[in-house]
Amino acid sequence: MTRVAQDVVRETGGMLDVLVATHQHTDHLSGFKQAEAEFNKNNESETALARVDGGPVESARKKIQHQLVAKLAAVRVAAAKLAELSPKDAAEINGVLDFFGAAAGNASSTQAILDALQKRQETEITYHNPGDSFVLRMFRMFAFMCSAADRCEPVEAR
Repeated sequence: MTRVAQDVVRETGGMLDVLVATHQHTDHLSGFKQAEAEFNKNNESETALARVDGGPVESARKKIQHQLVAKLAAVRVAAAKLAELSPKDAAEINGVLDFFGAAAGNASSTQAILDALQKRQETEITYHNPGDSFVLRMFRMFAFMCSAADRCEPVEAR
């Protein structure tokens, strides 16, 4: 992810028109933490985030999130105990847990990443509901072409 972020900085001169975080899944946000130093070299005019506050849906989301965090914590404790008896099995379990991101309270957690995005300086933060549409300012758009050798190159979209 760091190499991709380095390419973005190089290709854009460190100026992004919009940074978009579509939803609160660790696998969609973790790159902002993994390549934090590179992302911090960028300035963006706007940061567009999914609205995750308010209403009955948010209440249900918070309840489910709380339950998930508690269950993941229990599995992490069990994996730590299992590591003493079977390091290989514990490593497999931890590999699956990595998909869910860092433990709650950790600076790499999904919420911590969103909090950091919301605190970025000199950017307009906008929030959008599912299905919302919004007009983007005129900007260059890049796609990333990745090879089997794990090398990604930005390609300007036309």
